[in-house]
Amino acid sequence: METNNDSRTMDKRPEEITYYILWRGDTEQDCDREINQVGIEHYRRKYTDKEKHFFHLEMMFTKLEGFRLLETAIVEEKLNVLENARIFNSKGKRFSIEEMFDRINKAKIVR
Repeated sequence: METNNDSRTMDKRPEEITYYILWRGDTEQDCDREINQVGIEHYRRKYTDKEKHFFHLEMMFTKLEGFRLLETAIVEEKLNVLENARIFNSKGKRFSIEEMFDRINKAKIVR
């Protein structure tokens, strides 16, 4: 992440991004259900020097119910369930299961 000491952008933070999973038979209207919400990516400042306002943004990921169901499907090798799952974020970007886990692995996990 980038170090920032420009006072004009110090309060500017990336927005929270929610990740969703749609299971077989689900529609986008089902995204408000807990089982369809994988997690929330958000950022916090991690200061390297508070006096000089030097910090970097640390990516955090909060797991939600859909994440737990996805983990269970993987552990139990429910391939028919996994093949039909569609993952995307609140910005509309689609992800494969592997791409989503690659992104999450870069974050500090908050349970």
